[in-house]
Amino acid sequence: MSDERPNLEVPVDPDSEATVLELFGVKLTVNNPRLAEILTMDAKEALAADIKDLVEPAASIQQPELRGSVPDIVVTSQAPQDAYDQQAAADFEASVEVLGSQLGFDVEHDGVWNSPTGATVVVRAIDQQLQYAAATDFVQKLDVLRTSKGGPDAAGLFVTADQPSADVFKVAIRQARLYGFVRTVTVDSLVRLSALVSAGSLDHAGVLVVLLPFASADANEIVSLLESAEGHV
Repeated sequence: MSDERPNLEVPVDPDSEATVLELFGVKLTVNNPRLAEILTMDAKEALAADIKDLVEPAASIQQPELRGSVPDIVVTSQAPQDAYDQQAAADFEASVEVLGSQLGFDVEHDGVWNSPTGATVVVRAIDQQLQYAAATDFVQKLDVLRTSKGGPDAAGLFVTADQPSADVFKVAIRQARLYGFVRTVTVDSLVRLSALVSAGSLDHAGVLVVLLPFASADANEIVSLLESAEGHV
């Protein structure tokens, strides 16, 4: 048996993309010069070699790329905006509750306004403009909520931040055939109603005629309200 060992000389070119070596008569091409070095080591040396050295360089290159691919910036940038939107909605709702109290209602924090006359209004303050589909969903949910909180005779009221939003809810209410139970009003109109009440031009009964769809079946009362409020609006 020959004691000749195979030729393990490696023509390594550090600047070459691929390293070619001949091992046991077979030509090998590897891209990692360190791997070529280990393949040509003596067996004892190879066993003692720290193979993780081959892995760590690759890992160290990929790690920053992986960190960059995680959308940390997107998540953190949305959080302040979400908090701002929630605070804005809470402030708008609080303002609507104050107006409800000024109009003579006993306002509960769950959106239920109780009138001294016994009438109940379930109010939802909407500070953002909604598409028709979303408004329709709100109308359906408010209809369920008003009956569960105030009974079948309770009214529903959407207070919106502007007239375009009120117009969307007006169409959704009409399409749901709930115009006999649900109304919509802008926060600006509530402010004007509150001013009329403060000036003594409108009492709580008049407020109910304006806000509750079924408060009065007599149109003459509405005409009288308009005449008495003339010059104050």
